[in-house]
Amino acid sequence: MGLIICLLTWFNVWSRADIVRAGNRPELVISTLATSIGVFTSMIGWSGIVLNNRSFLAVYNLFLWITFIFLLIPGYLTYKRHTFNLEGKINAQWSRDLGPEGRVRVQNILRCCGYYSPFIEATVSQTCYSRSILPGCKLRYLQFERMVLRKWYTVVFSIVPVHVGIIVVGLLCSNHVTYRFGKGMMPKAYRLSMNSMAVIKDHYARCVIYLVFLFRCFTECFCVVSWRNNMEMISHLRFWPNRGLDGSSWMGYRLWRIRRV
Repeated sequence: MGLIICLLTWFNVWSRADIVRAGNRPELVISTLATSIGVFTSMIGWSGIVLNNRSFLAVYNLFLWITFIFLLIPGYLTYKRHTFNLEGKINAQWSRDLGPEGRVRVQNILRCCGYYSPFIEATVSQTCYSRSILPGCKLRYLQFERMVLRKWYTVVFSIVPVHVGIIVVGLLCSNHVTYRFGKGMMPKAYRLSMNSMAVIKDHYARCVIYLVFLFRCFTECFCVVSWRNNMEMISHLRFWPNRGLDGSSWMGYRLWRIRRV
C-alpha cells in the first residue's frame, strides 16, 4: 500500500503531488526505498512459508530489521522538520533549495505569487508577474507542509508497532517453530465442516460394511477348505492298517503321511 502511494505521488496522480515532489523530495525518496525493501522482504517471507524453509525465514527476519531502519528514517525526518522551526526551514528552502522551477510549480498549484508578495522572490510565469493580484505563497505553503508532514510521520509511526510484531513472529517462525505450533495448525480454508464430516462418516460406514462382507466371505471359504481337509484325513484313516484312536496310532498316521509326501 505504501509503495502504491509513493508511486502515485511520483507519477503526479494526486492533486498536489507536485508540491511534495518539489519540497519533500528526500523524504519521498527514502519512503519509496523503504516500501520497496518491504515488498522485497515480504516476497522472501512468502517464499519461506510456501517452501516450508527456515533458511528463507531467517533471511526474511534479517531483512525485517533493515526495513525497520528504513521505515524509521522518513518518520524521523518529517517529525523533525515539522516540530523544530518549520517556518525557518521553509524560508531557507524557498530562497536556496527550490530554485526557479520549484517555485513555479508551487506557485501554479497553490495559486500564489512570490513568497511574501509578487515583488519578493517570485518566479515570473503566466499567472505570476509584478502586477498580479495573487497573494504570497508563504502562508499557503507553510500550511500545506504542516498538514503533509503531520500525516507523514503519523502514518509511519503507526506502522512501527505492527512491524515490531511481525519481527517477533518472524523470530518464532525461523527458530522456535515445532510441529505442534506450526505445521500442525490446519488452515481455516481446509478445516472440516459439518457437511464434510457427514460425507466422511457415510463413506467410512460403507467401507466398514464392505470389509465385514469380505471378512465373512473369507471365513466361509476357510471353513469349506478346512472341512475338505478333514474329510481327506478321515478317508486316509480308513485305508491305514491301525485304525485305533489312541495316541500311538495317531502319531503313526502322521509319520505315514510324511513318508507319502
